[in-house]
Amino acid sequence: MKRGILHAAILTIALLSGCAKSPKPAPLPAPDPGPTATPARPAAAAASADGLEALWHVRAGLNVAALSCRDAAIAAGYNRMLKNHKAPLASAYSAETLAHKAGGATALDRHMTQVYNRFADPRSQAGLCAAARQAQAAIAAPGADLTAMAPMLLARLESPGQAATLNLAGAAPAISAGGWLVQFGTYSGQDAAETAWRRIGARLPAMAGRSPRYDPVPGKSLVRLRVGPIDNRAAAQGLCASALKAGLDCLPVVG
Repeated sequence: MKRGILHAAILTIALLSGCAKSPKPAPLPAPDPGPTATPARPAAAAASADGLEALWHVRAGLNVAALSCRDAAIAAGYNRMLKNHKAPLASAYSAETLAHKAGGATALDRHMTQVYNRFADPRSQAGLCAAARQAQAAIAAPGADLTAMAPMLLARLESPGQAATLNLAGAAPAISAGGWLVQFGTYSGQDAAETAWRRIGARLPAMAGRSPRYDPVPGKSLVRLRVGPIDNRAAAQGLCASALKAGLDCLPVVG
């Protein structure tokens, strides 16, 4: 519990420093405690563990958004998630703690600091706030399965920060030997990624004749769905613009 409160306190101090002249912030979410009970990790496949880790990172991203977006609706949505989805969040906390058990509390703290920092980039704050609203709408849907949805929600919440990092490259057409790609999300396995590709092909004519790449996430059972190589950065951004108009998540990345 102390660790969760410390994260929230650190974030609050960092986000509010230098902002004395800013409008009054939205009500802050409740302190972000680790669950009082630590349920045993479910005896499930690795995909379930990945979903639980993604869920705990989604919680971190929404915590940052609740503290930084100055939007009462986001703060309220975060508190509702904590209240209405205690069981999956408790399982996610248990799984994350177990994953870093060998390194002790210090290893978990270091890991979570890195996770929070991915969402706390001021350059991507507007995008994070928009992604948080979308994620909370999905979470609030009747019958929402947070663990199953978590990889998709996490990819959406991380996209603004990734895009901000890529923008530092300026207008360079290619910045690595791998060239540019477009990424259509991260999925729970090859079958899910292939199903997503068929859906994308049906909705996005620009993908006609292109072949997908199913890139495994190292150490996970997750698969990134990517297409490329793309000629240059501008072309990758153009493809993603078309994808977004078709209601698809898309992010230019470097292969």
